[in-house]
Amino acid sequence: MKILLAPDSFKGSLSAREAACVMREGLLAANPNLDVILHPMADGGEGTLDVLTPSLGGKTLEMDISGMDGKPLQVPVLQFTTQFATKDHQTAWLIESAQVIGLTLPSVRSIPVLERSSAPLGSLIRKGLETGICCFYLALGGSATNDGGIGLLSKLGIHLRSGEGETMSPAISSITDMRQVDVSELDTRIGECELHLILDVDNPLLGKNGATRTYGPQKGLKPGEVGNLEGWMRQWSTCAEQAFGCDVKNKSGAGAAGGLGFALLLLGAKAHAGAAFVATLGKLGKHMPGCDWVITGEGKSDAQTLHGKVPVVVADLAHHAGTKVALISGRIDNNTPFGKMFDAVIQVSPNDMPVNQAMVCANELLMKATSGFARLQFSPKNPGVA
Repeated sequence: MKILLAPDSFKGSLSAREAACVMREGLLAANPNLDVILHPMADGGEGTLDVLTPSLGGKTLEMDISGMDGKPLQVPVLQFTTQFATKDHQTAWLIESAQVIGLTLPSVRSIPVLERSSAPLGSLIRKGLETGICCFYLALGGSATNDGGIGLLSKLGIHLRSGEGETMSPAISSITDMRQVDVSELDTRIGECELHLILDVDNPLLGKNGATRTYGPQKGLKPGEVGNLEGWMRQWSTCAEQAFGCDVKNKSGAGAAGGLGFALLLLGAKAHAGAAFVATLGKLGKHMPGCDWVITGEGKSDAQTLHGKVPVVVADLAHHAGTKVALISGRIDNNTPFGKMFDAVIQVSPNDMPVNQAMVCANELLMKATSGFARLQFSPKNPGVA
């Protein structure tokens, strides 16, 4: 009997790969004769690089740049031959923004949100351009910034100008006195590039569902700063769209990574729904035929899961392949109709267990839940089970 494991990360406790390994251990404890295939998943956030590297091949480069705090930072980049770009078999870079300007980087949390810059990501893209790379895949989830992509664009040649034409600091806090976005020195090589955005959210740039109001507080933005920053982002978008001659602030994903999506859409980037695109790049669907079950999961499954998150994408592919699919997640919202799309739904942690405790015990709980499920479905004692 063949089982495919395709979980997302259990955020705060297990990476997708770790979760898949724990699930495998639980399955084999119940039935050591099972044929278990690991294919961890991601949605464009943390772990995307790790998940896609085995499928895409190529080689991992360690690139030296200046981090957000100005100190040297070494970040991994996957260089591979892509078959998904307009020009087949061209060399591309896959960059995980969380490893460049991510909230979990040790030096980032000490920097106030209003002072955090996306410039390191711009520097990395520029390094790619200098080495002849003209196709970039950018996983934007997990960013710590909320600067509208100003820092990134500044590294590619744009300038903020005051009413007198003076050059201003490339920071969101400079927007109050900015009157013009100067694109005359924008790196011309970027116009020849393909930019693919792997997005874990579909928010617009502005408004109640925009980057600042939705994710700013999660990144440490204080309540009194939200209104000011929203106003700056609105002014920035107006001037930037005028300079680039396009209207992208309301497009899906413009609010991703604190407005990085907006900046990259200005450059002509193509946005992709994260989990579905990762599944395509990783060729997940090709592993489904011949499997008896597919098991997916995440830290918490609720109504948000239905909006293109990893479990739903995995379930859709499994149904298309005619394969049964199970959802094994840390917590599951009983008000969300998962029973309609999954053949089995299992919650890892007891309802009365505090979330913090469940996260600490995630390894043990996930193994126990997976093993229990396997004993019911795949036990050697059951007739016909391999």
